[in-house]
This record gives sequence, C-alpha cells and structure tokens, in this order.
Amino acid sequence: MDDLHQMPVQHPGAGGPPPRPNIVLPDRDWDHMTLDWAQYQDKWERSKDGTYYGLHFVYYATNILSRNHQYMNIFVPAAYLHDDGTVNEQGSCNGYTARTAPVILVNGCAGWMSSTPMEAMFDYIREGFVHISVGARSRDLGPAGKAPSACVDQKAAVRMLRLNDRHIPGDKEKIISCGGSGGGQMSSILGATGNMPDYFPYLYEIGAAGLERNADGSYTSTIRDDIFASQCYCPIADIDNADMAYAWQRFDDPNIEFEDFGTPGLQRLSLFQQEYQRDLAKAYGAYLNGLGLQNEDGAALTLTDDLRGGSYYEQILQNISDALNKFLAEKTGADGRVTFEEAHGFGPKETVSYPSLEAYLATLKDTDQWLRRDETGFHVTDLPGFCQGTGLKRGKSVPGFDTFHCKAENNAFGNADEEAVHFSAADGAVLEANLEKYRTLEGFEDCDAEAYIVDSAREDLKRQTYLMNATHILLDNARGKVKSDFSGHWRTRNGTADEHTAFTIAYNLCMAAKMAGADVDYALIWNAGHGDVDGDGTGGFAQWVHDICK
Repeated sequence: MDDLHQMPVQHPGAGGPPPRPNIVLPDRDWDHMTLDWAQYQDKWERSKDGTYYGLHFVYYATNILSRNHQYMNIFVPAAYLHDDGTVNEQGSCNGYTARTAPVILVNGCAGWMSSTPMEAMFDYIREGFVHISVGARSRDLGPAGKAPSACVDQKAAVRMLRLNDRHIPGDKEKIISCGGSGGGQMSSILGATGNMPDYFPYLYEIGAAGLERNADGSYTSTIRDDIFASQCYCPIADIDNADMAYAWQRFDDPNIEFEDFGTPGLQRLSLFQQEYQRDLAKAYGAYLNGLGLQNEDGAALTLTDDLRGGSYYEQILQNISDALNKFLAEKTGADGRVTFEEAHGFGPKETVSYPSLEAYLATLKDTDQWLRRDETGFHVTDLPGFCQGTGLKRGKSVPGFDTFHCKAENNAFGNADEEAVHFSAADGAVLEANLEKYRTLEGFEDCDAEAYIVDSAREDLKRQTYLMNATHILLDNARGKVKSDFSGHWRTRNGTADEHTAFTIAYNLCMAAKMAGADVDYALIWNAGHGDVDGDGTGGFAQWVHDICK
C-alpha cells in the first residue's frame, strides 16, 4: 500500500486553479437551503462494479457562497448500506463495520486553490474506509475565498457529518483529514483548530450546523468540528514564515537559477534577491530559536549564528540521512541492483535501475564532501553539499510565497475589498531593516518594497495568518496560551527533492504537534519531489490509518 495516495498536486503560486471536471450542479432552492438529510436519503448510487455507493452534492451549509465548491461527495463500501440508502449495521469490509470504519476527509486545495469534490478513490473503498471528497473555497474565488475560508468549509463538512451521523456510515470519532501541498496545509489547520471559538463567526456566517449566535454577540456551538488525525503531504504550512525557511535551506547554494512555475525557461535571482535571501535566512535562525521547538526526545532544537550548526541543523541532516538509508534498504534488490521510480517535475514516473549501490551513488555529485558511510549506514554531513550533490532544483523565486507584485498566495489574505496583499510580517520586517542596502542592488527597482512593508505590518493580517498557522496554534496549545481540540495523530511526508517548499516546514509542524501532546509519524522520502508521496520504507498511508484506528 506504499503508493495508495498518489495524487498530482499543483504547487503554490501556480497562477490559476487546477483543472475542474465538467460538473452539472443539481437544481436547488438556494434561498431556502437546509441541512435536512431527507433530501439526500434516496440519492445513493451503486457503482457499476457493485463495490461501493456514492452520494454527490451534499451541501454542508445553508448560506452557500460558492455552489461549485461548498459541498462534499460521499463514498462508502457497498457492505455498509442497504439498497434503500439506510445503514446496514451488520455489513463489514476489511474488518470494519458501518459504525467503526475510519472516515477519510480529502481536500483538493493544492496551491491554496479552491477545490471541487472528486470521485471515489477505490483504494480507500478496498481498505474499508469511508471516503469523503470535500470541496472548499480558497484564494482563486475573490472575496468569497479569503482565509480562513478553506478551513471553515472543511469544518462545516465535519459538522454536517456529525449532524447526520446515523444516516452516514463511518465512525465520526475517527475522521482523518488528508491533503497535499496547499491541501496539506488545509489538513494541518483543520487538525490544529478543533472547536476553536475563533472560527465560530465564520462558521455562523455560512450557516454551518450547530452554531448559534447569542444576544451578547458570543456564539454557542452544539456540534463539534475536531477530527481524529491529520495527514499532511508536503504541507505549505506556516506560510507567513515559509519564505524564511526556503531561504535558510538554500541561502548558500551557488545555484541561483529557478523554474518560475508558468514561465518558460530558467529565471535567475537578481543581486538584490540573493542578498535578500541571505537576510531572510538569518531571520529564520532567530525565528527558529525563538520557537522553542523540541525534538521527539524533548531536546531543544536551535541553530548557531552561522546557520549551519546547532541541534536543529544536525536533526535536519539526520532526517535526510534516515530518508536515504530507508530508500536504499527498500530499493536494493537481492542481486544488488538499485531500482526505483523517478518523476520529473509533475510528469509521469519512469523506472530507473542501476547495477549496484556504487553505480547509483556515482550519479550524485561530490559525495566525499557531504556524505559519509560507516557500519550504521549513510550520514549526510552538509546541507548545501546535499543540495548541490543531488541537484535539488529551485522552484521558487525570492520571496516565493509572499511575492513582489502579489503573484502567489497573496490573494488568500486581506479583506473582501482587496484583491491581494502582502501578508508576511517576517518578510516585511527583513525588507524594512535592510531597505537602504537593497536600494543599491541590481533588481531592486522592480519591487514594490514600500507597499510590502506597509501591508505586512498590519495587525489584521497578522491575525488572519495566525488563523491559518497550525504550527503556531499547536505550540500555543503546548504552552497553554490557546485551547483547541487538536488531532491526536499527525503524519507528514515530504520528498527530499521537493523544489517548491522547504521540507523543514513539515518537521516543525510535527514537532509542534508532539509538544502539544499528539502522536506523530514524520518522515522524508528520498529523491521524491513535491507531491503526495508515501513509502520507501516509511510505511503507507493506509497502514497508518489501520494502526491508529484498529
């Protein structure tokens, strides 16, 4: 099951929504929407092969702002339903029943874009899971898609499931969210913010189940929106600090060419961008040390002033080393051949094979400068050496998330009257502190620096980004500053060849969850790019679900 969850994702800043299926929406009285299950009870359809039932266009709120997105499709193993759409209490599939089956809530918000519910994932059905494909608004929908709308919509879906628990198969205490890239971020924030009152006004606005507004302006919630577990593939999380993390991972890499998504050919970092990258990297060191992160053993994680030393740096090297050793153990056959599938960008995979371990290692550059081998396995000893030796590409400009001219996730933030804003207070602070130096450098004249500094310092945007930052919310839970019913189980996967986000982001997220008291399953996948990747000796998603649910 290592390849159970292999879904193509669109990376952040792609400049447009992913392709939409041609969907004909049902007729509805949109002015009188209700959450009454009677309108769905007789609409289950059995698949042609008879293995599952599907129910489409289940709207999870009464004040729908986007008819194309704010609904979910529900797919359940055939054993869990009678033909009349009622739950079969005696039916079973792969050791689960209609009341014990895990519920996999999948969002498609890659690139931080809105998502349209998709069709059934057959592997989930085979495993005995209930599969919910949930649509959500996000940054490509103008005013209706401003943060935190994507998480609000997922919460509303969870509430709808609980409201109609007896009519829908699956254990609603075993809801597991899943997403990749921007969808991994949305999965993380859903997992971090269970029943968090900060979200109540947004939920009330769209008519989610179980929210009442009191006379004094407060809210009463009678239905929960916490979930059991969160699967986050290459999450674009901690987005207001993601440019610093990317800069830290790459600041001393001599390769300054990058592939700007949607722009043909290689681009080159200007002298201004190179200097800005170095300063962002320094700021990441201070930021990281201020987080107070601890590893799984409870040891403090910090960086030295030169940014290439300290317990955090050593831990990141260890994570990469673990990925390589697991990869080689998984991909080396009894005859000594190293065989694996390799993807190029977002294209199809191709199988490559090398006659020996030495032949594979020969494809890596200058390994004597960054890779050591002893009786315990391989050890990566230098991060820039690893980046250069493996040919790790750049898929981001500097900055790449909160970009100049607001070309990426910028339109996810701000109020309904603003098309896009600069949202990273960290990026803006570094820019302001070094503005006079930058003015003299090539490339600076193309930047909207003044607007960047003003926008990113706004308190309303700091609040908005906080509501979408699972890492900070989990750390605040750990320190008693915030109370939310966060997921008890977390799993992330990133590829070491991910060119679109720093893979340290997922590690920080997992350690924050661990510090808050959750169980975590963190791993890097050697040589995998940006996408929903599993396996290579790290276990598969389905097995993880079985482990935490059975």
